[in-house]
Amino acid sequence: MVGSTLGIVLDIALIALLGVAIYYGVRLNRQIAVIRSGREQLETLIKDFGTATERAEKALQSLKGDARDTLDQARQSALKAGELCDDLEFLIKRGEKVANALETGIRAGRATSRTADTSADAAEPERRPAKRNALSAAPEDRPEPVEAPLPARDRSAAKKARAKSKSELLKALQDMR
Repeated sequence: MVGSTLGIVLDIALIALLGVAIYYGVRLNRQIAVIRSGREQLETLIKDFGTATERAEKALQSLKGDARDTLDQARQSALKAGELCDDLEFLIKRGEKVANALETGIRAGRATSRTADTSADAAEPERRPAKRNALSAAPEDRPEPVEAPLPARDRSAAKKARAKSKSELLKALQDMR
């Protein structure tokens, strides 16, 4: 009997161990099923990540191209601005020359006018206008300046100065084109 009880005890122990193994097998199967479903989700996430990465790379390439184009346009604009600046400097210098020539012509005309005024004032002192009153008057009330007739040679010099200034101005404008 001892042998048959020992066999039964061993059979019960074996059944218990098989029950524990089945329990752990079922539990392991469930965990593997969770891992498999997670793996499928992981695969879809990896695919989505791959497509998102490709789109980001394409967008980055496009952005780099746009930045290059914008930089090229900015360089071209800067070059054009530099050229315009040079042109403006040239025109300013030419304008200063023309203005100086005009000013010289005007001064020459005034000098001849003054000499004519002083000779006319010496001949007729009662016709001399009161300069203080004319200068102290309001701009609207000031009398119009009266130009004395210039001698013929002074008139021709003034005309030559004006013609020279005019031709220089026209030449500067043509050079601008």
